[in-house]
Amino acid sequence: MSHNENLKLAQRGAYLSLIVYIILSIVKYVTGFVFNSAAVRADALNNMTDIIVSLAVIIGLKISIKPADRNHPYGHLKSENISSLLVSFVIMFVGIQVVIQNAPRLFKEDDVVPNAITIIVSLISGLVMLIVFAVNQRLAKRTKSSSLNSAAKDNLSDSLVSIGTAIGLIFTQIGFPIVDIILATLLGLLIVYTGFGIFKEAIFMLSDGFN
Repeated sequence: MSHNENLKLAQRGAYLSLIVYIILSIVKYVTGFVFNSAAVRADALNNMTDIIVSLAVIIGLKISIKPADRNHPYGHLKSENISSLLVSFVIMFVGIQVVIQNAPRLFKEDDVVPNAITIIVSLISGLVMLIVFAVNQRLAKRTKSSSLNSAAKDNLSDSLVSIGTAIGLIFTQIGFPIVDIILATLLGLLIVYTGFGIFKEAIFMLSDGFN
């Protein structure tokens, strides 16, 4: 399979992410609004930013397929790395937002009891994103697509956020909201770390291995 054929195959994974993110963001936002869950609404907004990431990956892959021309004698393959760089910024931004939203909650009481439906929606969302991650990671390895690999890591971080949200909501419901806060803060830090790893890799590739 040629490199261009690999990139076209990688686009399928990016389109899969895009479709799933659109569906989940709508479902989560409606659920969060109806049952007054700030955590689920925040997760929905997170998925909305991921829609932009998926579009960036798709555009980057489409540009990478273009043949070499006078202005780009070596082709357009670095477009993939630029997409990965954008993904890294979004992932780090989401992680920082999760930390900012949850760390202050350590110092104040939260008396909102979550509805069971918000827990179910968050859990199912996390499992769906875990499946999307597995599909995209497999495609990324098969096609050697750096941008799809970055998108797969984004899928995994979103899965962790949703599953973490569900677990936190469960502990809040049984009277231990502190577990939700600590878990969410740790997940936020993990997401920032993941994004920084993608950032370093993208910069390394864009600078042709400079270190």
